[in-house]
Amino acid sequence: MKRSGAARLACGAVALAALGWAIAHAVVAPNGSGLGLSPEALARSFCVPLPAAAKVDENETANREIVVPLPSQIASTQVLAINAMQGEIVRLTIPGGQPGAVGMHGLTEIVPIHAGETITIAFRTIYAGRFPLHFHGIDGSHLELVSLEVRHNQRHPIPSGH
Repeated sequence: MKRSGAARLACGAVALAALGWAIAHAVVAPNGSGLGLSPEALARSFCVPLPAAAKVDENETANREIVVPLPSQIASTQVLAINAMQGEIVRLTIPGGQPGAVGMHGLTEIVPIHAGETITIAFRTIYAGRFPLHFHGIDGSHLELVSLEVRHNQRHPIPSGH
Protein backbone atom coordinates (compact mmCIF):
# COMPACT_ATOMS: atom_id res chain seq x y z
CA MET A 1 0.00 0.00 0.00
CA LYS A 2 1.51 3.32 -1.04
CA ARG A 3 1.15 6.34 1.18
CA SER A 4 0.71 9.88 -0.02
CA GLY A 5 3.47 12.40 0.52
CA ALA A 6 1.46 14.05 3.30
CA ALA A 7 0.94 10.71 5.05
CA ARG A 8 4.67 9.90 4.84
CA LEU A 9 5.50 13.36 6.18
CA ALA A 10 3.04 12.94 9.07
CA CYS A 11 4.45 9.49 9.91
CA GLY A 12 7.97 10.89 9.84
CA ALA A 13 6.99 13.78 12.10
CA VAL A 14 5.38 11.40 14.61
CA ALA A 15 8.45 9.15 14.58
CA LEU A 16 10.78 12.11 15.15
CA ALA A 17 8.58 13.43 17.96
CA ALA A 18 8.59 10.00 19.63
CA LEU A 19 12.37 9.75 19.29
CA GLY A 20 12.78 13.24 20.74
CA TRP A 21 10.54 12.34 23.67
CA ALA A 22 12.47 9.12 24.29
CA ILE A 23 15.79 10.97 24.30
CA ALA A 24 14.48 13.76 26.51
CA HIS A 25 12.92 11.35 29.01
CA ALA A 26 15.49 8.57 28.96
CA VAL A 27 16.67 7.61 32.39
CA VAL A 28 19.36 5.01 32.71
CA ALA A 29 18.72 2.45 35.42
CA PRO A 30 21.23 2.38 38.27
CA ASN A 31 22.70 -0.87 36.91
CA GLY A 32 22.94 0.68 33.40
CA SER A 33 20.57 -1.95 31.97
CA GLY A 34 17.97 0.30 30.39
CA LEU A 35 15.49 3.08 30.88
CA GLY A 36 14.86 2.45 34.58
CA LEU A 37 11.05 2.38 34.12
CA SER A 38 8.62 -0.19 35.42
CA PRO A 39 6.30 -1.79 32.84
CA GLU A 40 3.43 0.31 34.28
CA ALA A 41 5.40 3.58 34.00
CA LEU A 42 6.45 2.67 30.48
CA ALA A 43 2.83 1.95 29.43
CA ARG A 44 1.67 5.28 30.96
CA SER A 45 4.35 7.18 29.04
CA PHE A 46 2.46 6.66 25.77
CA CYS A 47 -0.45 8.95 24.97
CA VAL A 48 -2.58 6.68 22.81
CA PRO A 49 -6.28 7.52 22.62
CA LEU A 50 -8.34 4.33 22.31
CA PRO A 51 -11.27 4.64 19.89
CA ALA A 52 -14.48 3.73 21.72
CA ALA A 53 -15.64 1.61 18.77
CA ALA A 54 -12.56 -0.63 19.14
CA LYS A 55 -13.35 -1.56 22.78
CA VAL A 56 -14.51 -5.12 23.37
CA ASP A 57 -16.17 -6.61 26.45
CA GLU A 58 -14.42 -9.64 27.98
CA ASN A 59 -17.45 -11.85 27.29
CA GLU A 60 -17.66 -11.04 23.55
CA THR A 61 -16.68 -13.95 21.32
CA ALA A 62 -13.60 -13.34 19.21
CA ASN A 63 -13.46 -14.09 15.50
CA ARG A 64 -9.72 -14.69 15.81
CA GLU A 65 -7.76 -15.83 18.89
CA ILE A 66 -4.00 -15.90 18.49
CA VAL A 67 -1.07 -16.51 20.84
CA VAL A 68 1.75 -14.08 20.05
CA PRO A 69 5.16 -15.26 21.23
CA LEU A 70 7.25 -12.58 22.88
CA PRO A 71 10.93 -13.42 22.48
CA SER A 72 12.81 -14.05 25.70
CA GLN A 73 15.87 -12.55 24.07
CA ILE A 74 15.46 -9.14 22.49
CA ALA A 75 17.61 -9.63 19.42
CA SER A 76 15.45 -10.26 16.42
CA THR A 77 12.04 -11.69 15.88
CA GLN A 78 9.94 -12.81 12.98
CA VAL A 79 6.81 -10.71 12.55
CA LEU A 80 3.59 -12.74 12.70
CA ALA A 81 1.20 -11.80 9.87
CA ILE A 82 -2.53 -11.92 10.69
CA ASN A 83 -5.44 -11.20 8.35
CA ALA A 84 -8.86 -10.05 9.53
CA MET A 85 -11.97 -8.39 8.15
CA GLN A 86 -13.18 -4.98 9.29
CA GLY A 87 -15.63 -5.35 12.19
CA GLU A 88 -14.17 -8.61 13.54
CA ILE A 89 -13.05 -9.11 17.12
CA VAL A 90 -9.43 -10.15 17.56
CA ARG A 91 -8.04 -11.48 20.85
CA LEU A 92 -4.25 -11.71 21.25
CA THR A 93 -2.60 -13.57 24.13
CA ILE A 94 0.98 -12.53 24.81
CA PRO A 95 3.17 -14.53 27.21
CA GLY A 96 5.78 -12.18 28.68
CA GLY A 97 9.41 -13.02 28.12
CA GLN A 98 10.67 -9.52 28.89
CA PRO A 99 9.16 -6.71 30.99
CA GLY A 100 7.75 -3.80 29.05
CA ALA A 101 4.53 -2.67 27.38
CA VAL A 102 2.50 -3.96 24.42
CA GLY A 103 -0.11 -2.33 22.18
CA MET A 104 -1.78 -2.64 18.78
CA HIS A 105 -1.32 0.79 17.23
CA GLY A 106 -4.62 2.58 16.66
CA LEU A 107 -6.75 -0.18 18.18
CA THR A 108 -5.69 -0.75 21.82
CA GLU A 109 -4.15 1.02 24.75
CA ILE A 110 -0.52 0.33 25.58
CA VAL A 111 -0.58 -2.17 28.47
CA PRO A 112 2.22 -3.26 30.83
CA ILE A 113 3.59 -6.80 30.70
CA HIS A 114 5.95 -8.42 33.23
CA ALA A 115 8.44 -11.22 32.63
CA GLY A 116 6.62 -14.52 33.14
CA GLU A 117 3.17 -12.88 32.98
CA THR A 118 0.62 -13.56 30.23
CA ILE A 119 -1.69 -10.78 29.08
CA THR A 120 -4.62 -10.76 26.68
CA ILE A 121 -5.70 -7.79 24.60
CA ALA A 122 -8.92 -7.79 22.59
CA PHE A 123 -10.23 -5.24 20.13
CA ARG A 124 -12.64 -4.74 17.26
CA THR A 125 -11.06 -4.07 13.87
CA ILE A 126 -12.85 -0.77 13.21
CA TYR A 127 -10.53 0.41 10.43
CA ALA A 128 -9.25 -1.23 7.27
CA GLY A 129 -5.47 -1.06 6.91
CA ARG A 130 -2.26 -2.48 8.38
CA PHE A 131 -1.65 -2.27 12.13
CA PRO A 132 1.48 -3.30 14.06
CA LEU A 133 1.52 -4.87 17.52
CA HIS A 134 4.58 -3.37 19.17
CA PHE A 135 6.52 -4.40 22.24
CA HIS A 136 8.33 -1.59 24.08
CA GLY A 137 10.89 -3.06 26.52
CA ILE A 138 11.99 -1.41 29.73
CA ASP A 139 15.50 -1.87 28.35
CA GLY A 140 14.66 0.53 25.48
CA SER A 141 13.99 -2.20 22.92
CA HIS A 142 11.18 -1.77 20.40
CA LEU A 143 9.89 -4.74 18.38
CA GLU A 144 7.08 -5.29 15.93
CA LEU A 145 5.52 -8.63 16.90
CA VAL A 146 2.46 -8.74 14.63
CA SER A 147 1.38 -7.15 11.40
CA LEU A 148 -2.43 -7.14 11.30
CA GLU A 149 -3.92 -6.64 7.83
CA VAL A 150 -7.58 -5.60 8.09
CA ARG A 151 -9.58 -5.77 4.88
CA HIS A 152 -12.63 -3.59 4.22
CA ASN A 153 -15.92 -5.43 4.71
CA GLN A 154 -19.00 -3.89 3.08
CA ARG A 155 -21.37 -6.71 4.09
CA HIS A 156 -20.57 -6.46 7.81
CA PRO A 157 -20.18 -2.84 8.86
CA ILE A 158 -19.17 -2.01 12.39
CA PRO A 159 -22.13 -2.51 14.74
CA SER A 160 -23.76 0.73 15.83
CA GLY A 161 -23.15 1.67 19.43
CA HIS A 162 -19.59 0.31 19.40
